[in-house]
Amino acid sequence: MFMGIFPFQFNELCFLAFNGDGDESEDFLKRKLSVLYRIATMHFGASIELLKPDIASSRKRIWNNLGSLIDTWSVLSTQQQCFLIEAIERIQVNQALSEMSIELLNTALSMARNKGNENAIHALLLVNSKLLALYSR
Repeated sequence: MFMGIFPFQFNELCFLAFNGDGDESEDFLKRKLSVLYRIATMHFGASIELLKPDIASSRKRIWNNLGSLIDTWSVLSTQQQCFLIEAIERIQVNQALSEMSIELLNTALSMARNKGNENAIHALLLVNSKLLALYSR
C-alpha cells in the first residue's frame, strides 16, 4: 500500500485523509471521509461550519463524538457489516429481472442451508455498492 496524504472535496469543503501506516486504500479513505461528511451533515444540517466552534472544549467534544462514530463504522466495515449503518441506493429494474434476482437469492439461501448453514436467512444481491435485490426466509 502507498502511504501518503489524499485530498478529497465534498461540495465546497476540502478534506485531507492521512494514511500513515499504509493499511487503508485510497478508495477506502475516500469512503471513510464520505461517511464522516454524511454523519456531520446529518448532525449539523446546513451549518457544517459548527464542526469548528470557537471554544476548544466544544470542538474537542464534537470531534471526539464524530471520531467515535467513524471508529464504530470502521469496525463494522472490516466485519462487512457497514451496510447496517450506511444507506444503500437501490437499483430499479423491470419486473422480470427483479423476479430472476429474487429466485437467484432464494436458490443461494437454499444451497447454503442444505450445506448445513442454518443461520443463512438473508441474502443481498449488490451491483457495485447498489442493492439490486433482497431476499429473506
